[in-house]
Amino acid sequence: MVNSDQFIAVESCHFSYLHIRLCFVLNCFASVETVKA
Repeated sequence: MVNSDQFIAVESCHFSYLHIRLCFVLNCFASVETVKA
């Protein structure tokens, strides 16, 4: 049985990681678009 508090903590960590990755990709893409423009 998984402790729900522990599960929530893991999920929020995972979400934060994905959010950081997404921001990084979007920033890179924005930089490339700026250079091309």
